[in-house]
Amino acid sequence: DYFIEHMRVSAEEAKTMASDGVMLRLSPNSTLQGIIGNLYYYGFIDDATKFAKLLETTTDSTLGKEDSIKAGNNTIDVNSNYYLNYSMSDEEIADTLLSKARFEPNFTQYNYLFMPSGHETQ
Repeated sequence: DYFIEHMRVSAEEAKTMASDGVMLRLSPNSTLQGIIGNLYYYGFIDDATKFAKLLETTTDSTLGKEDSIKAGNNTIDVNSNYYLNYSMSDEEIADTLLSKARFEPNFTQYNYLFMPSGHETQ
């Protein structure tokens, strides 16, 4: 639905994008509630309250940058991309947000929250 609504692609293209995964893009204006709300709305997580607690209790293996979003004592970096797909568990998504940021210096090049990915790059 997100891809059809916001990126104007066909239903078939949207299915491919969803199965291949997406890059979640977080700008300096992103908020914790906004991230959780979008993950819930687009079906990546099933319970927003449980996921918020998971972000606070999951091990954060990276130091957040100064402008990071706070989740308890943990941090989620902005100006970054995060690879997600629908087969990931809530725990995997939390770990990705807390520890697997990919800094994006040209963030404003696209004004989308989710971008098609195609595959995960390590």
